[in-house]
Amino acid sequence: MGEVLAFIANKGGVGKTTIVVESVSALHLAYPDKKVLIIDGDAQGNSAVAFNKDPNKFENTLYDCVVKDLPAKDAIVNLKPNLDLLPGNQDLNYFELDVLPNLRGRNPLEFFKKIVNQVKGEYDFVFFDSPPELKTVGLNIINSADYLYIPFVPEKFAVKGIVAVLDIVNQAKKRLGAHAKVDGVIANMMKPSTKLHSNYLLQADIFCKRNGIRLLNTRIPNTIRFADSIAKFGMPHVLADPKSDHSKIYFNLLKEMLDHGTRL
Repeated sequence: MGEVLAFIANKGGVGKTTIVVESVSALHLAYPDKKVLIIDGDAQGNSAVAFNKDPNKFENTLYDCVVKDLPAKDAIVNLKPNLDLLPGNQDLNYFELDVLPNLRGRNPLEFFKKIVNQVKGEYDFVFFDSPPELKTVGLNIINSADYLYIPFVPEKFAVKGIVAVLDIVNQAKKRLGAHAKVDGVIANMMKPSTKLHSNYLLQADIFCKRNGIRLLNTRIPNTIRFADSIAKFGMPHVLADPKSDHSKIYFNLLKEMLDHGTRL
């Protein structure tokens, strides 16, 4: 059975999608025999954009699977050998509106789990991108995942943001029986030369150590290279230039994530 890794935050602008597509690209190159699926739970659909696809031109998406009971296999699209995408798009904005009035006894926070259960046996890894808030869709993702990663930008209130996410995860465990483990916090968009970022990173490090949470050692810098690669080449930077210093960062991040618990 494949492992489900979800990247969650309770705000936008922390680079969840970039971390997902670049990490998946590193996994694809480092372990080409591993079957990997990206599930895009964000209505912006930027996981598709990263691979030069228009999320609003797909005939079927994650929305059709969770709302219309379309089998996941009928919405999955192939990106590369052994690398697939279950796309999301703006239709996900209507998930609550379309589902909540028509539950008919169903649990509104288990819709995504049903989809994950359909695909886990077909893939070694499932990477879940998530929306910029942990409401119904975000809680569905937490309830479907095995491992959770929390990206953050080391700025003011960063630790409060991590605390807010952890509170939601703990409530999901208590109320929903979610089994997901918070496997790491990821410092993203780092400006290591600035004292401000270093100070906020230190605060996050202290908080994580006090609470038994792993702050990953890999620091992802603030750079336009990742977005620039998608704009210029229609693919994540790791695929476009796998030997670059910036790509090595994601190979290191991948190793930290997947070597933890010897999952490879």
